[in-house]
Amino acid sequence: GSFGGLVGTNTGLIEHCSAGVTVSGGNHLGGLAGVNSGTIRDCFSTGGVSGNENPGGLAGINAGLMENCHATGNVSTNYHWNPGYARGAGGLVGSSYSQPGAAGRISNCFSTGNVSGPDPAALGGFIGVNFAAAGDPIPVIENCFYYDFAYKRPFTPEDLVSIEKRMAELAKKDIPVTREVWVRDDA
Repeated sequence: GSFGGLVGTNTGLIEHCSAGVTVSGGNHLGGLAGVNSGTIRDCFSTGGVSGNENPGGLAGINAGLMENCHATGNVSTNYHWNPGYARGAGGLVGSSYSQPGAAGRISNCFSTGNVSGPDPAALGGFIGVNFAAAGDPIPVIENCFYYDFAYKRPFTPEDLVSIEKRMAELAKKDIPVTREVWVRDDA
């Protein structure tokens, strides 16, 4: 099954919500939703998530739309990477997928929690795995980021306001962005 701090599976609309609970045990776990194939907008989660396949700070699996969301809790997994079976653990989403004919989309979101597990190939600070089956569109991730530095205390709402203000200042500078694609073994 799928388990989340608010719902197991979302196929509708979740808006202006938050969850601050710990979610643990099993597969497809999220701080807010276990699986999202609907829309999650303007939401956040602060609790930790720990499980096997696809734990994520906000959602275990995303195949829908996520906008203006964030997660600050730590995420852990005991999953070992299997190239033929795409599963991962991520600060915001464990695995992002496409549905036949429609790509999942994550826009204007961020995560700050630590992501840990036995196999680095299955871990991502923001998303563990971004996956599309052959012939399906690739899930879109736009205007998102992950804070990959250690902090002695959890972020507060005031910290997040300051961080967002600083990110807006940096965005206005229009600094060129470079893209690099690395093979997994070199990353």
